[in-house]
This record gives sequence, structure tokens and C-alpha cells, in this order.
Amino acid sequence: MVSKKVRNGRTYFLCDMCGLAYGEMEKAVQCESWCREHPGSCNPDVVKFAVQLS
Repeated sequence: MVSKKVRNGRTYFLCDMCGLAYGEMEKAVQCESWCREHPGSCNPDVVKFAVQLS
């Protein structure tokens, strides 16, 4: 399940498996799906869309 976080008026979606944040829910769902199937690794096609929350 993907979590939502609002920061500075913007909504971000977090992968509950690894904690990476995304601006689009679809990317967070893809990340979480990858994390479940491939523990301890990241999908470079998805992680490049991750954003840093400050």
C-alpha cells in the first residue's frame, strides 16, 4: 500500500517498502511492486522519478 504525504501544498506518494517518494501515485505503485518482487534492489526505470522531500 502506497502512503500519501503532503508537503508545502504538494502531495507525494511514498513506497511503503523502501520509503522513496514520488510525485505520481503510479510511480510509487510501480516502485512498491518491484520492491516486493525484488527485495534489496531498485528498478532504475522507476527510481529515476523519485523526489527528495526536504
